[in-house]
Amino acid sequence: MISVGGKHYHCYVAPADAYLPADRSWVRAGIDRPSQRWDAAFGDQLVDVFEPAALKFLPRTSTHRLPGQGGTQYRGTSTWAELCEVSRSFRERMVFPTSDGKRQRAKITWRLWGDGKGLVTRLVTGGTFDDLVDGFASDTRYTGWGSAVTVTAPPADQVIDEDDVDYSTTPQTPLNSMIERPAGN
Repeated sequence: MISVGGKHYHCYVAPADAYLPADRSWVRAGIDRPSQRWDAAFGDQLVDVFEPAALKFLPRTSTHRLPGQGGTQYRGTSTWAELCEVSRSFRERMVFPTSDGKRQRAKITWRLWGDGKGLVTRLVTGGTFDDLVDGFASDTRYTGWGSAVTVTAPPADQVIDEDDVDYSTTPQTPLNSMIERPAGN
């Protein structure tokens, strides 16, 4: 995913990408919904380590703190309701209503690694969500803290606007082939 110039570009991350014309690999959308804004910021990772409230919450609620390799690893479990309470980005990304008590109690397990300077180096989140999501996991590595970064949009000849994707046709790629599976499964 790329976010630049008020636009959000995704490539091979959504089932909708199977409907793209053969000569296009990127979908462009405006960042007008909060959930899209956060998706562009940190993809499928549920917790935004760049949000101070969220980053403070995890170590504070950690059930395990393990030193090692010049840093610290924290582990814990949080409910969706707890993360909604402390994290604006988590609240805004929620596509499932959290007013239902069972959904509010849904658990997210997490592991957070920090280096000797206190910078986040890795975050792993996972869990289940009611009957809607049966097991999810995300493993994000953070490197190059303090490096200069230039973000550029994908080449224009590889981009199609979200409104121009024809979802009424048969997908170019079968949806089940878009999911990578380990060999032998």
